[in-house]
Amino acid sequence: PQPEPQPEGCEASATYRVEVDMNWTTPGVPNRHWSPLIGATHTSAIDFWSVGGFSTDGFEVMAETGAPGPLRGEVEDAIANGTAASVLAGSGIPTGNGSTSFEFEISADAPEVTLVSMMAPSPDWFVGLGGVSLCQGDTWISGTAQMQVFDAGTDSGTSFTSPNADTNPADAIGFEPLFVGNDGQPTSVGTMTFTRL
Repeated sequence: PQPEPQPEGCEASATYRVEVDMNWTTPGVPNRHWSPLIGATHTSAIDFWSVGGFSTDGFEVMAETGAPGPLRGEVEDAIANGTAASVLAGSGIPTGNGSTSFEFEISADAPEVTLVSMMAPSPDWFVGLGGVSLCQGDTWISGTAQMQVFDAGTDSGTSFTSPNADTNPADAIGFEPLFVGNDGQPTSVGTMTFTRL
């Protein structure tokens, strides 16, 4: 008898719910909140952000002001160039602690997810994922990622309410030192959970 053919890659598409649950409890910070979520489904041919990389103009605006429009524009350009498939957008969280969720479609041709939110107020600090594939082997996976705080490298402010201090030239994106523990490990301020529907 002939062996059964093995599946190659994930099914053509999948539907997901992403839920963001944040627990930011730093005392004494006025009006703690999280900006609207913005990101993309995309291929491995594009990298919207990564640790050690540098912020694009649109990413800098998101990280410093929370405005998603310019980064959305960069995603739309990537869609036109064939390296991204869709814009991901969700509501912000109006307090330091809270949650938000939305559903989206993803395709095996563009199985990676990037999704970010500004920590506000802050100079240029944000949380999120960059270029995580939801297709592992031949399976669309579900899972939860810890939300660690990153510094976009574009503003040299050292406290939550520091005045604007442009970093020129920009530094590489890295973990924000205020949220790295004494053991050198970044601390979590929440979770992002992807559930296949």
